[in-house]
Amino acid sequence: MKANANTITFNASESSYIGYYTIKTSYSSPYIYDDVNETEVDRNSTYVADYCNWIIEEVTELPVPINTTVGFGTLYSPVDLKGVCGDYAQDERLEFYYGIKQDVGGKDKLVLTKLEGDIPAETGFIVKYKGGVDEATGCVFMKIADSARALTEDNDLTGKLETIAKPDNGTVYTMQYLDNTLGLYKYTGATVKGGKAYYHLADGAAVPMGFVFDFEGQTTGVESIEVNADNQVIYDLSGRRVAKAGKGLYIINGKKVLVK
Repeated sequence: MKANANTITFNASESSYIGYYTIKTSYSSPYIYDDVNETEVDRNSTYVADYCNWIIEEVTELPVPINTTVGFGTLYSPVDLKGVCGDYAQDERLEFYYGIKQDVGGKDKLVLTKLEGDIPAETGFIVKYKGGVDEATGCVFMKIADSARALTEDNDLTGKLETIAKPDNGTVYTMQYLDNTLGLYKYTGATVKGGKAYYHLADGAAVPMGFVFDFEGQTTGVESIEVNADNQVIYDLSGRRVAKAGKGLYIINGKKVLVK
């Protein structure tokens, strides 16, 4: 597609032939072009070999990109996905977590709870990698489901299907790997990528101080360093102040914290 185009539509042929269509995009010069002949893709009454030739196929899998080195990612899927099918078992490839800000030990934290069953579309998830990545694409292919239960539980993770300008109200936190530490960090870019989940904190709301996993109602402990290190005072056990905490014991805001 032409640069900056992020949507595709099928329109009636400009020559008004019934059953023939034009493919256009949202770009200012809207046609999809033939790479070889630089010809607009309008399939009218005539056919010329290698010009304007396209096929519509059913899509049965969604490629979910994942950083296997870090082992985590985020997803805001355009379609419902099967949690289990004939090709894989539940959680065999990816685990999906939704999140809600809660008080944990006197501190606000984003508590992540694992989803069971199929994965609903247009719902924000943090994704934990288990296996099954396709080395050529860096994606885990998940089967598309006919339907999935809409998530009725509270979920502070959100997203968009299309790439959008970063909201100018509140603060957006995205999953990032900074200084060898995985976490939700304040996002400073101009646009938020479509298909990814993020945490949108309203103006004036208390910033959660990390995120934890919740298994059967029991929180496991800190899985990642705090989402907003700007408000912290961190020392290692030698008494040296550090900018960020890696794995190990630290004194954070006057309290001893084990970062796993």
